[in-house]
Order: sequence, then structure tokens, then C-alpha cells
Amino acid sequence: MEQVDDRDPRIIYSGNWGQWGSTDEYNSTTSYTKSGNASFSFTFNGTYIAVYGTLNNKGTRDSFTIFTLDNVVHSIFASQRTHRTVNQVMYSSPEFTNGEHNLLVRNLVEQGMTYIDYLQVRPNGSKLAVLPPSDTLNLTSSSPTPAQSCPLAPLPSSIVIATTVTATIGMTISPTSRPSALQNVSPSAAAGIGVAGTLGFVACVILAQWIMNRRGTEKRDELQNNMSPTPFLLSASKSTLATGGPSGRRNTRKNGINPPSYRP
Repeated sequence: MEQVDDRDPRIIYSGNWGQWGSTDEYNSTTSYTKSGNASFSFTFNGTYIAVYGTLNNKGTRDSFTIFTLDNVVHSIFASQRTHRTVNQVMYSSPEFTNGEHNLLVRNLVEQGMTYIDYLQVRPNGSKLAVLPPSDTLNLTSSSPTPAQSCPLAPLPSSIVIATTVTATIGMTISPTSRPSALQNVSPSAAAGIGVAGTLGFVACVILAQWIMNRRGTEKRDELQNNMSPTPFLLSASKSTLATGGPSGRRNTRKNGINPPSYRP
């Protein structure tokens, strides 16, 4: 199993990426981005590939990272801002035929932090050995270097969805084969399905976050209303009795007393 560090020149970064690193990460380095649509591409020969990264609570939004292998979307990795975790498996590919392949990894959410530590490649069907993830809270690193600006690579026009993609927080869903329904679809139609499916998923995530924020605001407003003092109104009955108003006249008639007549 070959391990490819995030600084390997074979990894082509596009968009804004910065460099980080701590002693508990592979070669004490990571590459990170918080720019929506930033990506990297890696071309290799082999039968398997995996991507490892670091999770933490940086950034202002949860991150979503999409993994495309040979122009087929295989997985979307969703991660909440949480305690720091290194050696996190972000993507693990299915078995595929030996030959040249291309992996495209793209950050979907603006201000959602994605950290890439290293890749694992199995060339020529060699034995698979995957490192287990481990947790740590010890960060021993200098300040990150400023983000580097690179030309932004567009998404391939022939991307298709390998299966229905459902993201679970901190997990990946990696299909092993394309569904039979897509095998008879033309490339142009499949590309449309892939792009529409990805955009629909992102829209659902944004809508869910908006609904949760909305419910939190309504609960706070309801609590404030319950704590507000209840206004009250003074009865006007005494006032009308004192001035000889309609209420006073009705009351005197009811008691059998005729009101005095007033003449000039």
C-alpha cells in the first residue's frame, strides 16, 4: 500500500488552499480549504484508493466533501464541527480494475473546513492495509501558512451519480457499482442527472439548516413572550356611575329610583 502525502506534487490543487501540520498527522502536514468549490485532482494506477483527513471545530459551517472517481460521483462526506480527530477515513473506494484512474475531491460549502492529510493507493492489486482512525486533542503546530491561490478547475461535463447519495454526519456512503437504471442512460442525460442530484442534495442540506435555525428562533420568541407581564384594563363602570353615564342610569332604574330631572 502506497501512502501519498498531501504535499506530493502529483496532487493538483485548484482554488484557495492553505497548509497546516502537527506531529500526529502523516509527515506532520495537512492541506486545508474553507472555500466553496475548491478541489484537488489525483491521477494514479492501481485498484483501490482512500482519502484520510483531519476533523476539527474550525470554520463557521459544517463541511461537505464530494468524491468523484473517473467522472462518477461515489461519495459525499459530511462532517459537523466537532472535537479534533486525525486519521479520519473520508473516502474509501470500491475495488476496480487495474489501470489509470482519476480522483477528484471538491469542497461544497463556503466556510466549511476540509483538511486533507494523505491518500492510500493500492497498486497492482497489492494487499490492502487501512489505518484505523484515532482521536486526539493535542495540537502542536505553528500558525497555518496563508492560503495559496490556484486556477479553479471546472467540474467534468460527464459526471454521473453512482447511486442515491445519502450523507450521514461523520460517515461516508460508498457504493460498489453503478445502478442498472443508469447503465442505459445516455452520457448527456446521465450528466444532467448527476449535476441535478448533487445540487438537490446541497439544497436539502441548506433547507434543513434553515429550518433548524427558524425553530430555534421561534422557541426563543415564545419563551420571551411567556415571561412578559400581562397587561390589564381598568373597568369603566365606576367612571360611568360617577358621571351619570348610561351604566349609572340603568342601575338606578333597576333599584326603583327615578333619576332627577334637570330643567333650565
